[in-house]
Amino acid sequence: MRRAALALALLCLLLPTVGANGAPTPSAPGRAVAFVPSGFVAAAGDIACPSDRYRGPVQCHADATAYLIRRANGPFDPGGVKPKAILPLGDMQYPSGNLAQFTYRNPGCQAHPVFLLGDARACSFDDSWGRTVRATGSPVRPISGNHEYESSDMVASCDRLISLNSHTACGMERYFGDSVVAPWGAGTISTGGRAYGDGRGNYYYMFDTSPTPMLFVALNTGACSVSADNEPLCNGSNQQAPPIKFLRRTLSDSTVNPPDACVAVYYHQPRWSRYDYATLGYMRGVWNELFDVSIPESQRADLVLNGHAHNYQRFAPVGPTGAASATGIRQIIQGTGGDDIDTDPPACPLGERCIAPMRWDLAHFGAGKLEWDASAAMLRYSFYSISDNGTTGLVDRAAWNCRT
Repeated sequence: MRRAALALALLCLLLPTVGANGAPTPSAPGRAVAFVPSGFVAAAGDIACPSDRYRGPVQCHADATAYLIRRANGPFDPGGVKPKAILPLGDMQYPSGNLAQFTYRNPGCQAHPVFLLGDARACSFDDSWGRTVRATGSPVRPISGNHEYESSDMVASCDRLISLNSHTACGMERYFGDSVVAPWGAGTISTGGRAYGDGRGNYYYMFDTSPTPMLFVALNTGACSVSADNEPLCNGSNQQAPPIKFLRRTLSDSTVNPPDACVAVYYHQPRWSRYDYATLGYMRGVWNELFDVSIPESQRADLVLNGHAHNYQRFAPVGPTGAASATGIRQIIQGTGGDDIDTDPPACPLGERCIAPMRWDLAHFGAGKLEWDASAAMLRYSFYSISDNGTTGLVDRAAWNCRT
């Protein structure tokens, strides 16, 4: 059985959240519950513009979001405490994810605020988030997005990520190396947990916190939407597809995922969305697998992190069909890494179920901070924004018990 809730009030830990208009909404007085973090990670997707783009109000802010994560004594560096890991949530480099795009240099790229100085040209992933990874020393645990699979790099050694057609994620693989495609034994408890992978970009890593371990499961779903040929990877018509099979095997294994663990699963394309994408029916297979009967309720995921939609959306716990459920799973979209912001609410596709997020923000670039409290078996998620002058802000926050 799933762990009973400590108290109903714990589900209401929405210390300031955004309302329907994106404005902060303070929590009710007296509801704060002590949360003692055992560790945290930083996450965002949809990050770096191509080399011929320029910064603007709603595009090319990868330099700022990278600075947000490495800023001394900032929200991701409280008193010198660094993230246990940095999670790029796919579409790290536009437009094609070639190695040359990952690593280009623009002299106008700013390492510090004010970010509109210089010629305001865009920064590559390496010159922005890569700079942050090097500065913090935090291990980077990326997952591929569809733009990584639109790479035209074709190198014989890059053949381990999913490549059912002519598209590969070779630029990503060449940039990150074996830590992405096969992170067997990569990292330690102090530098990023124990990591294990299947050689196709699907892997998990665990922090051995006591008494509650924190498990992250990364899935390579980037090729799902590149072409119709690849949709069976994720749409449920092929339950033996690599990411789905890996997810099932990992969550159902009690030695990897004990009943007292807290679990976050992350992959690029969300099942549910209201802005930028109405809903992604071809991701139903991955979402449904989270509720597969072979995975005991006590071993289900607590949170799913996605990018792909270029904005922030946080959903209430829902079940396989998107219906609200007390035993459902929370999904958060953090597609605010810097490429652009999309405010479009498209029409719901015919025959699909569409649901609205509880909280959303269509105005800020920034990153998410996922913390875990091992003693209380709780998670807390915060979305921090950053402005061109380096000012940071708390846009949304929520906390909840693991597996409740």
